[in-house]
Amino acid sequence: LNASLGVPADELDEIAFMYRVTDREHPIEIWNSPTVRQSTCCAACGHMPAGDLARFYAMLARGGTSRQGDRLLAEETVRLVTPPGTIEQTGEPSSYGLGFAIGRTGGGETIGATNFGHGGSASSFGWCEPDLDLVAAFLTNGHQEGPTHSKRMADISDAVRALVG
Repeated sequence: LNASLGVPADELDEIAFMYRVTDREHPIEIWNSPTVRQSTCCAACGHMPAGDLARFYAMLARGGTSRQGDRLLAEETVRLVTPPGTIEQTGEPSSYGLGFAIGRTGGGETIGATNFGHGGSASSFGWCEPDLDLVAAFLTNGHQEGPTHSKRMADISDAVRALVG
């Protein structure tokens, strides 16, 4: 996979600028700063092409193995990060595992209970539906917050699921 947590300094020029969908003239200062792009915050600074993001989710769906059968992650690691967790303070069920949203990523009317994935800065998302043997990756440099972004994710996710029946 061509992926990194934080962008190496010599690759900063290869990364597209983030813009608000409503303002394509002015890049979003915080998301385009070298400091943020080079940081290693695991919740916000992963960088990879869409095809590699899809391959990452497919690897998780296969229990941590590559398409060729090479073990990339221990099965136990995959089991820890993909099921729903609990909220430590209350013991109540959570819709997040260790790093992934469970049963809701991408939204839409047709989402499956085993779905897991993660969004990225109101601009992108990736998810996996193991029951359907399906992964999806959507990347854009158009930042769109709130209900408009949620609807965009839901519409794209429903369209992908409709393509596979």
